[in-house]
Amino acid sequence: MAFVYTAKLFDFDLSESMIEQNKKDPNLDKKMIKGFEKFIDCLKVYLNILNIISAEGCRIKIYNSVTLKNGAILRTKNDFHHRPWFSNIAVNMNEEELSEYLSDKGICYAQTLLITEIRLPNKLPMHLALVQWYDFIEETPFIYGCPLLKLVEVYNFIEIEAIEDTIHVVPHFDKNNEYFIRRRAIVSRNRVGKTKTPMAFVYTAKLFDFDLSESMIEQNKKDPNLDKKMIKGFEKFIDCLKVYLNILNIISAEGCRIKIYNSVTLKNGAILRTKNDFHHRPWFSNIAVNMNEEELSEYLSDKGICYAQTLLITEIRLPNKLPMHLALVQWYDFIEETPFIYGCPLLKLVEVYNFIEIEAIEDTIHVVPHFDKNNEYFVRNWTSEASTLFIN
Repeated sequence: MAFVYTAKLFDFDLSESMIEQNKKDPNLDKKMIKGFEKFIDCLKVYLNILNIISAEGCRIKIYNSVTLKNGAILRTKNDFHHRPWFSNIAVNMNEEELSEYLSDKGICYAQTLLITEIRLPNKLPMHLALVQWYDFIEETPFIYGCPLLKLVEVYNFIEIEAIEDTIHVVPHFDKNNEYFIRRRAIVSRNRVGKTKTPMAFVYTAKLFDFDLSESMIEQNKKDPNLDKKMIKGFEKFIDCLKVYLNILNIISAEGCRIKIYNSVTLKNGAILRTKNDFHHRPWFSNIAVNMNEEELSEYLSDKGICYAQTLLITEIRLPNKLPMHLALVQWYDFIEETPFIYGCPLLKLVEVYNFIEIEAIEDTIHVVPHFDKNNEYFVRNWTSEASTLFIN
């Protein structure tokens, strides 16, 4: 398979001295340094499996990113908008390996440290990623259907072709070295790339209009008039936008312009709101989101509908791209023991955030706190009438 690499970082003949020299580059993130530290040993193991006795004449090229077979971008960036970005990945394991350890329906997970093309005399090029593996938390390998993982001190080279997809890993709140695999992909991602007539949205009350940068995000979230929900939206903004652009195979956010609004009219005429002050109370709309078939196989839904709370309403523009009309949301999940009571979904807010297309929002809904319970909510049977109800 022909791979498309971008931004070559290193190009050298293999030797221990060259590895040592490269890992001392002051611009490298600690993950890439760790990759160089494990390089020689991991390459020895890989070549041994291939029955290659000598690495004489071996040429190494190391890149910032590569396009996977499904079109996703695998990245190992020391600096992306002033933050490192080392892609987490889902790896398709072979049957022999699956008998040795726990997997998620044949998939295991890892973090990418180095993206390489390795050439030996009279051999085809080897397209390999050096990875550090996640393992399942033994006592509770899955929570709410999501893998619960920890990074372990296991490293090796894998074929880039074996990488199924990039994934989003979320730290388990207040836990050291525990991570969730976020099941929720971008809503309606199977529509990406298909030709469709852009929908015109009517926004009201523009709150912010700025060029994307971490400093501008920090500046805006310090506005003293903001509600804690909108502040949370700004805190999650950069990471969630990275994930969204990654799914669209957009490599750079250079020239990105962000507009944030108080409200927008949905396709059914309902008003989606993120108001810091509406008659002296905040109003952040809860929503019903129409999920695609691929996502519905991964977690519980209410007849194809999942629920979220809106934190930010945005219009995002990139050079030479159509405007993106997106809401940054925090998801509700079903209470696992009793997902429905009296036919109504019973939910809790979880630490899962992402951008979704405003067009995928089915309606606004009315969420009612479960009396005398912490972080438990009912969804009132949602109809078009529900969109007129005021909620806090």
